[in-house]
Amino acid sequence: MTEQVVQEKSVQKKYIPMWKAATFLAVWLFILGFSGLFVGNRYFWSEIDYRQIEREVTYYRQLVEMEPEQPEHRVALGFNLHRLGDHQAALAQLQAAIDLDEDLYDAYLNAGYVYIELEYWDDALEAFQKCVELSPGDYKGYFNLGIVYRELGMFEASYDNLNDALSLRPGATDVLYHLALTAQSDEDIDQALNYLERALAFDPRYRDALALYKQLAE
Repeated sequence: MTEQVVQEKSVQKKYIPMWKAATFLAVWLFILGFSGLFVGNRYFWSEIDYRQIEREVTYYRQLVEMEPEQPEHRVALGFNLHRLGDHQAALAQLQAAIDLDEDLYDAYLNAGYVYIELEYWDDALEAFQKCVELSPGDYKGYFNLGIVYRELGMFEASYDNLNDALSLRPGATDVLYHLALTAQSDEDIDQALNYLERALAFDPRYRDALALYKQLAE
């Protein structure tokens, strides 16, 4: 093989057709873009959200210091402390709000949410019962009572309260979904599927309902 042939083959090995180069570049840019989006969502954006909640906490702390007798400020502070995961501090602020106004619905509602997070079921039950007492026309008290009763294994009470919530908010997919969860816990799979079908009729893209339906239908 002559030196000229060797040089020509060497040049051929280094040459990349334009269409291949363009395809490679497009794929590489897609990978970089996707990776950047993933990293952004995983680290950058979540950090921004976290900082925003901290700013809310700082803001409402200042309001509480300026107007300590305003229970609504303490409810807002408790809510944001809960979002930060500082549950005991959240409960302290919510209880302080209740001490200032024993009929403050939002204080009991948010305390109930914290109790659910901590799995303090009896305390959650008491908080949501107070919500129903204070605002019997609001579905949220019944809805959350239904969830707590299910966790306590009291299925009939769970059905009753969730159905009360549904009567106040007909077609509510979140209520129908939790009725399905109660039916699942009660080992009534056909009824659970029925509730899920009703939920999906209102919202065919309800992911949790779709996943549970697939699980139960198999």
